[in-house]
Amino acid sequence: MFSIFTRRGSFRGLSVKCFHESDSAIRLLDVHKKYCDSDRLRMGTKKRHDIGFIAIAILKLVKGVLLFLVGVGALSLIHKDATVVITHWAHVFQVDVHSRFIQRWLVAVGLVKQRDIKLIVTTSFVYSGLLLTEGIGLLMEKVWAEYLTIFITSSFVPIEAYELVRHATATRGYVLAVNILVVVYLAVRVCQRSKPDV
Repeated sequence: MFSIFTRRGSFRGLSVKCFHESDSAIRLLDVHKKYCDSDRLRMGTKKRHDIGFIAIAILKLVKGVLLFLVGVGALSLIHKDATVVITHWAHVFQVDVHSRFIQRWLVAVGLVKQRDIKLIVTTSFVYSGLLLTEGIGLLMEKVWAEYLTIFITSSFVPIEAYELVRHATATRGYVLAVNILVVVYLAVRVCQRSKPDV
């Protein structure tokens, strides 16, 4: 009788132990299921790259590289006779030195002082650095890059508008229109992100 009781007690203890183990297993499976569901949901709703950001980033990077090259070119003119350098490169590329375009360049460069060349170099490198920072930040879809781009681009809009009114050209109109579109697009995206339901 005692042995039966002991066996029953151990059987009960075993069943309680099995119940606790099965409860732990169910909890573990539940946690695993939630993790898999969240992982699947994360993969299903994977963040898509904004084509607008990519386009603006490429535009900024191209402008940044071009300005960097302008800075390097202007740097090579420091402590040199700029007219001699331009004439040399005109000969290298087999451009007629007596053409109206080259003559205008020679006159314009001849009037430029060393102080002005240094200013051009500094401005080109600084602005090139800003443009490259904006472009890389937008490619990486960083929020600070959006705010930086909005601030810098919008600060140039009044200057470009003034230049367009003073002397209207198709290029100035195009640059102004593109910069306004960039600012508006980024501002709309920032406003959409700040809404809780977006």
